[in-house]
Amino acid sequence: PTEASVMATVYEPAPGQDVSGDPPIGRPLPNVSVHLLDERGRPVAPGAAGEIHIGGAGLARGYLGRPDLTAAAFVPDPFSDAPDARLYRTGDLARVLPEGDLEFVGRLDDQVKIRGFRIECGEVEAALSAHPSVSEAVVTAMEDERGDKRLVAYTVASDAEPATPAELRRFLADRLPGYMVPANFVGLDLFPLTPNGKLDRRSLPAPAHSRPDLAESWAPPEGATQESLAAIWSQVLGVGGVGADDDFFELGGHSLLATQAVARVREAFGIELPLRAIFEAPTVSGLAAVVDQWTGATSPGEDADGERLVARRRTPGERLPLSFPQEQMWRLEAQASPRGLYNVTACHRFAGRVDQRALHRALTLLATRHEILRTSFPSESGRPWQSIEEEVSVELAVTDLGETPAPRRHEELDRRVGEEDARPFDLEVAPLFRAHLFLLGEQGCEVAITFDHLVSDGTSAYIFLSELATAYAALAKGRQPDLRPLAVQYADFSVWQRHQLTQPRLDAELDYWRETLAGMPLGPAVPFDRVPTRLNRQIVCRPFVVDPETYRGLQAVVRSGQASIFVACVAALQAVASRMGHTTDVVLSTTLSGRSRPELEGVIGFFAGVGRIRTELSGDPSLTEVLARARDRVLGLFEHQDIPFLRVRDALLPDFPTQVTAVELMAVLPIEIQYFHAAHDEWAPGVAVVERPGPDKGPGRLYFRGQLPPLSLTFLDDGARLWAECNYKVDFYEEATIERLVGGVERALAALAGEPQVRLSGLPLDGF
Repeated sequence: PTEASVMATVYEPAPGQDVSGDPPIGRPLPNVSVHLLDERGRPVAPGAAGEIHIGGAGLARGYLGRPDLTAAAFVPDPFSDAPDARLYRTGDLARVLPEGDLEFVGRLDDQVKIRGFRIECGEVEAALSAHPSVSEAVVTAMEDERGDKRLVAYTVASDAEPATPAELRRFLADRLPGYMVPANFVGLDLFPLTPNGKLDRRSLPAPAHSRPDLAESWAPPEGATQESLAAIWSQVLGVGGVGADDDFFELGGHSLLATQAVARVREAFGIELPLRAIFEAPTVSGLAAVVDQWTGATSPGEDADGERLVARRRTPGERLPLSFPQEQMWRLEAQASPRGLYNVTACHRFAGRVDQRALHRALTLLATRHEILRTSFPSESGRPWQSIEEEVSVELAVTDLGETPAPRRHEELDRRVGEEDARPFDLEVAPLFRAHLFLLGEQGCEVAITFDHLVSDGTSAYIFLSELATAYAALAKGRQPDLRPLAVQYADFSVWQRHQLTQPRLDAELDYWRETLAGMPLGPAVPFDRVPTRLNRQIVCRPFVVDPETYRGLQAVVRSGQASIFVACVAALQAVASRMGHTTDVVLSTTLSGRSRPELEGVIGFFAGVGRIRTELSGDPSLTEVLARARDRVLGLFEHQDIPFLRVRDALLPDFPTQVTAVELMAVLPIEIQYFHAAHDEWAPGVAVVERPGPDKGPGRLYFRGQLPPLSLTFLDDGARLWAECNYKVDFYEEATIERLVGGVERALAALAGEPQVRLSGLPLDGF
């Protein structure tokens, strides 16, 4: 680069080495340093792509007459002892090869984000061009009709016979992570060019969202029921050409999408189809037979309960009911000690300077767009309601941390964000969110948005961050943001839910939980190492990756057992917790998204609920039987998730104290398990002071500092691999206990994948 005197690295191939392909860019010249750093200025992991930062001799002084560009491109060098040493940010991306040479993989400008993963399209193009039948390849990101981004690959065939999309997909799957494999492949005779001879990306044709290549041959849906189900699956999964014998889960479905699909089936056919039906009959033809058995009393197209979720007019000053999740959260907040325990803080990092006026306008725009961000919760005699303001004043606090020494800056930022997260809201005064912008000098800026949990759950916080980034980018350039219109507001959901969940329906759900949880053990199955007198909120994250061979084995096991990867994770954790806690009665906690209806996509609010998964492991069952028992309990949870868990607790534990300290509350919470599937943007929170997991940390971080249980496991599945995080509070657990737990879960998953007939007592678990 010119800014580093034109040459900074050199590649020297070994004698006789073939250099006919694209060579690496080599290693730094003498007196030159090269660092591969992430967007926060931290070294990337070995083999990962990072931005090339060049230091040492030969760096330019800057850009003449452009101090703003100079400050953005020439940053302090934290790796040098020399005073005033700087690094040049090239904008180029590279990784270190096993031999130690740098390999160029693309430009930051060419990166796209798909489901939170940062992807270099050039890297995918290079891998695709290595296929013998591909002469040229272009990879780009496109939005489908639902607004979801997906990778699309365009290829021009070589003289060899063109490869099918299935062959290209398999070829890339062997070379790239699953999230980097394009969703669509389009073959072209020639790429469209501009008059200057460059690629005309705007003229690339939109792909048809066709059915992926499966082992089963395609058969057309027969009859009205199959055709309706195929259409529903196409909408939920985002694929076309769904056939009669296609398996919902092999098309990319998972537990969360199954919930959405069943909700649409219920609406279309006017029946209360149980969720387990799609697990037991996962093909279009199989589920159609089940639907036909249920239909008859109601004509297709009529809502099962006679009322649809639609936007409704509201009068000024109208007292609107709380949703059931809000009702539960309001009770928890009223009992919380200390106050502020149930805040959620979402953070977004900007790489450079921020136009503070545009950011403030973006915050105000979102408050105008989402009613819930203008909502307060007055109460009389302990009975709250929602009150929506026509407009609210949104403030943007600003703190400059640029003078804080760079090594301490991140620690100071974390402390300040923690203070924001802990500061309580007055529930009767809107807005119940606040924004604080932290200026970090050459490290950019970070905005922290703190919500009261009554107006946002984790999924909503990510929706907010995404819309905030979009709105700010447009307003900073003088344009109006292009955000998808909202079909309904959160208050519409609250009113609809109150009409839908009648007392008889709630009573039926309560009867299920009374039977399921009667006499359940309180507290974690993994015994505490100690119980503090006061919590300090310190949480440690212990990540681990599930072996790829284990993951492939799990996929085969869950298909044959009509289960899911989530159920397999539940079974493994319960098996290990049973051994560690010396019990056959294991209760786990999990967070439920509460967004089963398509109208709620993009709506900000508090939808999430909690549920319990209780599995009896007596009789020394095989792992296959443990999986089956866990599957039944998980399906029961999904089918009876509408009732707030506090109502269940009140029925089961009528003497449970209404005023409890945070320590007392932690002591009765079970282990929490979460599962998120990246393939359909179903990332939600559920874990604490933890960045959004994955190879790329996503658009921001979520903080749940106060209300998290002492121990939680989060599994993350991108369709090609499975990794996990164990988060624990150091007040309760020693590191050695967590290491035993993590090692046990890894071995239990491996046994379930490879030896599912082994009995619980035969699990190779060391030390317990």
